[in-house]
Formats: sequence, C-alpha cells, structure tokens
Amino acid sequence: MKIKKMFNNITIRARVILTFVLLTGITLTILGTVIFTNWYNSAHEVSSDLSKMTNEDIALQVSDFLKNPFDFNEAHARLIANNYVDMSNQEERERFFVLTLQNYDDQVY
Repeated sequence: MKIKKMFNNITIRARVILTFVLLTGITLTILGTVIFTNWYNSAHEVSSDLSKMTNEDIALQVSDFLKNPFDFNEAHARLIANNYVDMSNQEERERFFVLTLQNYDDQVY
C-alpha cells in the first residue's frame, strides 16, 4: 500500500526519468554480459590455438633434436661395422671421431 501511495505521488517527469534509468541499467547489464561472454570465449579460443601451435613447434624441435644424434650414431655404426675405421689404431680412431664431430651441428654434443 505504501509503495502504491509513493508511486502515485511521483510526478510524470520523475516516472519517465526513473523508467529511463532502469531501462538503461538493464540494457547496459545485458549488453555487458553479452560482450564479456563473447570476449571470454574468444580469448579462450585464441589461447587454445596458441597452445596447440606452441605444442606442435616444441614437439617438432624435440624430434629434430633427437633425430640428429640417432642418425649420427647409426651412420658411424655402419662405418665401424664395415671396417672403414681401424678401431685398434688409436690415432686413426681419434681422428675419425674428431672429424665427424666437427662435421655435425653443435646440437649433437
């Protein structure tokens, strides 16, 4: 009852202003919620994509890093098995390994 009395005592100008303020507040709240939700989803997508790309780059770098020593060992095992290097001759053996290490990237050792 008191609320109805209070509402009847408010002027038309005050009613219009009150309605405008309430509608503006509701509109801004809804608009802010929609914008924030879309921004949050967009940020999540971008971070997810960035994470996937970074993961792929790291996996490729690790694969390349592990592939070089494997190829290195495989090639030298074949050379040693075919008696390309006389393993009993210390000078020839050391020269072979020093030269092969110089020919490969610094990533191997």
